[in-house]
Amino acid sequence: MLEGFDALEGLTIRRHYALYEPVRATNHTLSKLPVNLRRINMLELSFNRKRLDFFTDSAWAGLTHIEISIDGLDAFTHILHLCPNLCTLNMSGVFYPIQTPEPVAHANLQSLLFSRMVLWTIDKSEDLGIFNVITLPNLRLLEVSNARCWPHGSFMEFLTRSKCPLKRLVLGDGVWITERERAEYATLIPSFEFIEHEAIWM
Repeated sequence: MLEGFDALEGLTIRRHYALYEPVRATNHTLSKLPVNLRRINMLELSFNRKRLDFFTDSAWAGLTHIEISIDGLDAFTHILHLCPNLCTLNMSGVFYPIQTPEPVAHANLQSLLFSRMVLWTIDKSEDLGIFNVITLPNLRLLEVSNARCWPHGSFMEFLTRSKCPLKRLVLGDGVWITERERAEYATLIPSFEFIEHEAIWM
């Protein structure tokens, strides 16, 4: 579908609502991307772990910026495996607890945005497991919205494990932390800037 577009660096895929099964219409395109493609916006599509298994590591290896809608956090960790050169990841969608907690480290990710989330968990205090499985040593920006219960303990462990140069922590609507928790982050990473209830868009 994208043959002859080798110079293409950015791509936005819109969902055609007249199509009954958009997966079949897009999987072929996404399985062989132009060699110079770096940025892709797929927020109107939805990807779970099973669908992502269709793609090989080499198909998405060149991507550096992704905007995507996911169905389940297992899709998030698999995206990190598929995209070793990823610098910015902006995700929306349905976030329910990680089912296969396999640790994943990503050396290049600098900006991670969880925006427009719909959480699927009966227990509002449940830790979804986001920070238990990832190690991001190069992370500089983290934005989270609608997380309901902020996982302070696992986030502290994530920061300690990653030793990342976090500069900005942005908590949007539906996320609150205490002054004590904020002070603990500042002690661990003195250079970081905390911003509450502000949205950042790519």
